[in-house]
Amino acid sequence: MILLFLASVVASLILSSVESIYILLSCGPFWMTPLVFLKTWAIYTLFTFPAILLLNTLLHIIPPLKWRWIKDRAKLTLLSTVTWLTGFSALIYLIINDLQTDDSITNLIVIAAIIGFSTTYLIWRLSREPSNISIRSILVCLVLAAVVTSVYFVQDIRYSGLIKERNVSFNARVPHACLLVIDTARRDHFSCYGYEKSTTPNIDKIAAGGILCQNSFSTTYWTPPGHISIFTGKNPLQHGNDGKPFMPDDLLSITEILNQRGFFCVALYNNPIAGRTINLTQGFDVDVGVWGNTWVYPAWMRIYDKFIVRDSGARATFPMAEATFNWVERKGGHLFLYINVTEPHSEYVIHEPYFSQFCRDLNIDRIPNMQKINYLSRTLDLVLYDSTLFHDCSAESYRYIEAMYDSELAYLDHHFGKFAESLSHSGLLDETLLVITSDHGEFLGEYWTIGHPPLLLNPVLQIPLIMRYPGLIPSQTITEFTSHVDVFPTMLNLMGCEETIPEDVSGLNLMAELPTHDRPLLSASAKDEEGIYCLLNGRYKLIVNADSYLPQYFPYDTLLFDLEADPGELHNLYDEKPELRQALVTQLDEWSTRIRVKSDNTITVSEETIANLKALGYVH
Repeated sequence: MILLFLASVVASLILSSVESIYILLSCGPFWMTPLVFLKTWAIYTLFTFPAILLLNTLLHIIPPLKWRWIKDRAKLTLLSTVTWLTGFSALIYLIINDLQTDDSITNLIVIAAIIGFSTTYLIWRLSREPSNISIRSILVCLVLAAVVTSVYFVQDIRYSGLIKERNVSFNARVPHACLLVIDTARRDHFSCYGYEKSTTPNIDKIAAGGILCQNSFSTTYWTPPGHISIFTGKNPLQHGNDGKPFMPDDLLSITEILNQRGFFCVALYNNPIAGRTINLTQGFDVDVGVWGNTWVYPAWMRIYDKFIVRDSGARATFPMAEATFNWVERKGGHLFLYINVTEPHSEYVIHEPYFSQFCRDLNIDRIPNMQKINYLSRTLDLVLYDSTLFHDCSAESYRYIEAMYDSELAYLDHHFGKFAESLSHSGLLDETLLVITSDHGEFLGEYWTIGHPPLLLNPVLQIPLIMRYPGLIPSQTITEFTSHVDVFPTMLNLMGCEETIPEDVSGLNLMAELPTHDRPLLSASAKDEEGIYCLLNGRYKLIVNADSYLPQYFPYDTLLFDLEADPGELHNLYDEKPELRQALVTQLDEWSTRIRVKSDNTITVSEETIANLKALGYVH
């Protein structure tokens, strides 16, 4: 029995060593600590020991496999080898099926081969000596554990050196900055924006101590151009990418500026098209796709989060953000941290106890089409073009969908709250410029659709925008129109880097130049001369559809709304105000022509990016 337990210890050590070294090399030393390694080793031992007992039993009772005459050293080698090879095969299967990229899988296989076979060979060689096999095997385990610890410290020294290099050139007014982009979060479902349900109590505390932009709008309806606008301060027509989901290398991002000003820059993103695959991470020292691009923590944690908790990233990402902050602070560095979380992106997951709280006054038995509602909430088709799917929906049907969406938002807020509380206890929260926003909103049944189709109506354009830094940012509410493009210049001005802002940014520094009430804003998604455009000008909103694909599903070319009289955008003034319509169309044409940047090079979207777009429903 001791021999079998020893074999399980060796096999689980090989597995945990392979995984830990792979994570350390891929993601850095910030959260994969020696303690996590030891915990992983212990948990894997609990799983491998019963497997080895079963294998040993089979080898004793199956005639062709009987090994009663085989010496203990051979048994130890065989049992540990078969077990770690089986476990590694399962690990490879999990990684390949979980990640939306095959980057560095070869590295994982090489690490596994070196560690696994060298360890089992060493045990086999040492066990040939007459001395105690258990003592020699334990010695090998200690050596392997020391190897993993050494890799951790090597990575720690490597990134510590980078921190020291950054500190030499540090030149900013703010020690740390954190940009949190909540994917698919619509403004009117945040309790700090007046929503009747308490969906975001922890974000509310941040908003109460800083600026809350009451009327902030996205520059587009989908993830890549929205993020690029946040990072560059430019409208989609200025991105120079022909409307493709890719950030050109010559487009200056806030990360590149802060990198040069001495910040250690780390990206933690859950949506694969909000990071490396669209080139958004240029300028970052470390970029980690928490869900979809990088294997960031051991399999047992991954499985628990994915299948038991049904986490979409928040539960995993915020502890990593906390660990990164603490590590950088210990090293005396200055951190710019970008966090992207996919809650509440579809598919909507019911999170308790929030869902039950939000459904307290909802009679679920009165929902006539529960099976269809569950389908609509699970689907990754971002546009349900067949409006007949909604014809049998009742008020309870829509409230049920909203409750699922709200439970996702509350779940995210809970984990953000733990992150903010940790920073507060360590004194880092008040030393961090914190910006919270979203890339776009979401339809929850309005206009007979769910998701974020290219309609540029308010449910998909209205976003939260909150900024906090005690001493520099007063507690106030801005009621004038603001936009994604204001994040870039406002952050850089607050951080004392205003001279680095390009002249052609579209955004304003909200600390120095409050927008006027009639400030025009542009939202768009355009390729060549086609696309869909939106102009917000005071109380009026113009939408022009020049897309050859969309009219077969949403047959309109121009919409005009009075947002003061018709906030629900239900009454089209196209025929009633022809002079106003023509004036806004002329303004939109002149503006878009003036700022549009043509790409000098042909931009090719990678197969990986296309696969990610398909997985998220953007490509059919």
